[in-house]
Amino acid sequence: MTDKTPSPGIYPGLPQVPMNLVDFAKTAKLTDGPHRFIEMMRAVLPLEELRNLTEGEALMFHSAVTWLFDYSLLLTEFHSLQGQAPSPDCSEMAPVIPGSHCPFILNCLTRGYEAPDFSQLENFGLEGRLP
Repeated sequence: MTDKTPSPGIYPGLPQVPMNLVDFAKTAKLTDGPHRFIEMMRAVLPLEELRNLTEGEALMFHSAVTWLFDYSLLLTEFHSLQGQAPSPDCSEMAPVIPGSHCPFILNCLTRGYEAPDFSQLENFGLEGRLP
């Protein structure tokens, strides 16, 4: 089986082949809500499997994502300076903040002194959100 083998149609309305992050970026819309974001991310990455990564695997996953975030932050800055970044629309997922077109996940950097909410490992930040 190759990466271009058609999937069984688990994600209606999405390409019937595995999607990479570049495909995701080209397919996603600024108007897509958080549920659609997670639905599309499932076409890119087996989200439910992430919780089962070992500590070492989780550290490597974090390194990859951190590098991608840093790269995307620089790319966003580049487009902003070129006058290509969208203007703020005060929506739940503000377009000018890199990474904000997705459900918000509280973590050690964003939750202050609150206890961790590990349910986000299963609900991907969607709990309590309407579709």
